[in-house]
Amino acid sequence: MTFTTNIFKPKEKKSKTIFIVEDNPVFAKVLKTYLLAKFTDVEDVIIFPAGEVCLTQMHLNPAAIIIDYFLGTTCDDAVTGLETIVQIKAQKSQANIIVLSAWREEEIPLETIKGHDYSYVEKNVEAFKRVERLIRVSW
Repeated sequence: MTFTTNIFKPKEKKSKTIFIVEDNPVFAKVLKTYLLAKFTDVEDVIIFPAGEVCLTQMHLNPAAIIIDYFLGTTCDDAVTGLETIVQIKAQKSQANIIVLSAWREEEIPLETIKGHDYSYVEKNVEAFKRVERLIRVSW
């Protein structure tokens, strides 16, 4: 290729992967469908029903990790969302984590969330739009 060909060659879009860590399969599938519709450049949205499974795939370097704060409701021995966040941050300190919960942020004891760099979204009618905005800001 010549110099001018390289200048005018369209840039390729970066592929992006989003993780959803959610033990409610219906909610996870609806969120995945929403994200795929809103982010046409997303390569994949991968759903994990438990934090332990997500942790084994961190080598994929997801652009965003959307995680339920109260994981483990369907599997008694599963780690919680907070425990998963701590382990994700230990592996990838710059990970973009968005926490979803049916609880309002002020209902969660502050000492449990201090020092765990993440965004918080309450599960309500605006949750998907807020998640979308947080992902767009981070890209």
